Amino acid sequence: MNQALEALAQDRADRVVELLGNWPGPLSLFLRTPAGQGISASERERIGEGLAVLGEAYRRLGRAQWAEEIFRLGLQYVTEGRVAAQLFRRIGDAMAAEDRPGEAIAPYRRALALGGDDPDVLVPLGRAFAARGRHVAAIECFRAALGVGAAIAVRVDVDRSLAALGAAGEEWKARLGG
Repeated sequence: MNQALEALAQDRADRVVELLGNWPGPLSLFLRTPAGQGISASERERIGEGLAVLGEAYRRLGRAQWAEEIFRLGLQYVTEGRVAAQLFRRIGDAMAAEDRPGEAIAPYRRALALGGDDPDVLVPLGRAFAARGRHVAAIECFRAALGVGAAIAVRVDVDRSLAALGAAGEEWKARLGG
């Protein structure tokens, strides 16, 4: 798994698939066995992390649908906590990459519920809301992201959503102080 993480960091998605690409079939079957049901939480988490890496590699290779399936398999192993939040965020990212922002909203929201106010989730959630014309929700996500350390570049997203609201956006902007 360490080699796969290194390969992903080096943007070598093909190498990640070479290393972990044979995991999904056996892991899908293993989960249905008594031995698979009996593995510890830490082992489940490690499997979920590996599937997150593999799914991200597939997403980077342009195979978003397959990536989603890999992430969902990971969620069969981990249903809560940091790794589950990461898997839900990545499902949202895969959907957004396929120009499915409306569908991406639910996994992003689930990631927030599992992992708190994370700019890595709040910003793409805000962008998904904005793409669906839900600018008030988008603005709130962007403001929350800025509040927890998102890059100031997110301010451009806030301004776009405020502009999309027209006069109401201008009034709101004035009340917010700028």
